[in-house]
Amino acid sequence: MSRRSYSEGVRSCCDIDRVTVERSIARRISCRTAGHAEGSALVRPRVARAFAGVVLVVALVILSAVVPPFSTGASATSPTGSSTSATITAVGGLADVVGTGASSLPVTPRSLGDALVLTVKVSSASSHVASVSGGGAASWSKLVGFASSSSTDMEIWLGTVTTPGGASITVAYSSSVATRSVELTAQEFTAGLGAATVWAKDSAGGQDNTSSVTIASPALTPTATGELYLSYSRSPGQVLAGSTSGFTYDPTALGNMVLYDPGVTGAVAPTSLQSPAATSSSVGALVTVS
Repeated sequence: MSRRSYSEGVRSCCDIDRVTVERSIARRISCRTAGHAEGSALVRPRVARAFAGVVLVVALVILSAVVPPFSTGASATSPTGSSTSATITAVGGLADVVGTGASSLPVTPRSLGDALVLTVKVSSASSHVASVSGGGAASWSKLVGFASSSSTDMEIWLGTVTTPGGASITVAYSSSVATRSVELTAQEFTAGLGAATVWAKDSAGGQDNTSSVTIASPALTPTATGELYLSYSRSPGQVLAGSTSGFTYDPTALGNMVLYDPGVTGAVAPTSLQSPAATSSSVGALVTVS
């Protein structure tokens, strides 16, 4: 036989498809069992079923090797629905100015997107803050305003830094405060999220406190974890730091108190102290970040 004829014969054998092979195997099984006695009618079906089972097993093995396992899109070892929340921290110290008719507070915000929290105390029952501007911040909004029983207006405002660097916060009043004692304070906070940071009011409150050495700030409950709580309280006595866990106490130039916790996770009711016992008043607010 020539080499060419041999190659064509091999090629011809390789071209036989699977169906032809199966039929050939079936015929061989039939021939081998044809000479048996009357039980051969039962043997053929049994052999056929056995052969079919072998073919099915082989097919499943092949499929398992080439078809990737079904995935539901969720990992058994990875938690679903988890998210990371930003951590709020204070930046620098408290800016503070006291004076009759004071309406400007110098500040030096450091980073785009940071929050400036402004407190205003005016010894007047009729004057309140009409607007706030400047300080390198925009979108100023009032978080809370409270007129105390001692004829004092107390407010907290929030702005977002758009221009870092030296600037002055300007406060406009609803009526003249030229003869009124005013105190302005501001504290910067950051979440490290940059210019796209969004600060928003969660809840706020104001209250008068009966005569005591304890000055209570409003009890508030955050709707999310890691919120910022800030309070300003006014008292006629010597103000002293309290001991509420997680809070920073910052006495003001006028003898009042700013206290804050940038990571509130549950209901809070912070307190500070004064000596001697006297009436007091306070405002407080919770702020979210995203």
